[in-house]
Amino acid sequence: MIKKHILLASLALLSLYSCKKDEDEGQKIREMTEVIPENDRAIQAYLKSHYCELDGEGKVVLGSMEGHSDKTSLWDSPELKRKVIKVPDQHGNYIENTMYYLLLREGTGEQATVADNSFVLYKVQSLGGKVYDDGSHFAQRNWLDLLGAEANAYRGGTVVGFREAVALLKASASTSLTEERDGSLVYPTDSGIGVFFMPSGLTYYTGTTSIPAYSPLLFEINLVKTKRYDHDGDGIPSIEEIRHHQDGTITFPDCNGNNKVDYLDANPCR
Repeated sequence: MIKKHILLASLALLSLYSCKKDEDEGQKIREMTEVIPENDRAIQAYLKSHYCELDGEGKVVLGSMEGHSDKTSLWDSPELKRKVIKVPDQHGNYIENTMYYLLLREGTGEQATVADNSFVLYKVQSLGGKVYDDGSHFAQRNWLDLLGAEANAYRGGTVVGFREAVALLKASASTSLTEERDGSLVYPTDSGIGVFFMPSGLTYYTGTTSIPAYSPLLFEINLVKTKRYDHDGDGIPSIEEIRHHQDGTITFPDCNGNNKVDYLDANPCR
């Protein structure tokens, strides 16, 4: 059983090319310019053949269009959106990857950012329905540092696609999570929920111990709470000390010129 965070936490595994499986097997890493179009065709085929909705309990329901002529496919849904995100390939060239997504419930609370500390319920699975990680139950470990503390947008924190997906949602407006007498927590009814279809370039390009290399993935994400994170404790939220660009790339200013990027440097600018 994979531990929670083996997929989403700040581990070396999260680098696009940190997994050495291909090299160990004597195989060259495939060119992203070849893989991404394949992933995109697979994702589009899924979107055209499946529908998605929320049930009465606020849970995501994904189903085949076969035998459901009364449903609207994800592809034909007017709510389906796309976000183009650039990530570096193994040569350092930035390649455009398209993430498709559907916001099933926007959320009524604060909008998340890519530098937040967020309480997220999630599920990661293949387009064929195989679940690789299920973090859909309340636990303290569901608090995730989306950006991480490595001063590298493609290492640390969570994978690029996940970080960008969370930042498209709003959290619950509830001031706290509701706890029942038995200690269990009640799911909020106003948190942001979305389904996100990501090419492997935005997630685990060369694979992990459980996820095959070059696999497009489906993420179900429920953003319960989010907080502006101050990584260096200088009183300035980290999102205000980085530059997050529309294409998903991030630059890290160093106002002091002391080789410590601002969001990890508690010293004030001279």
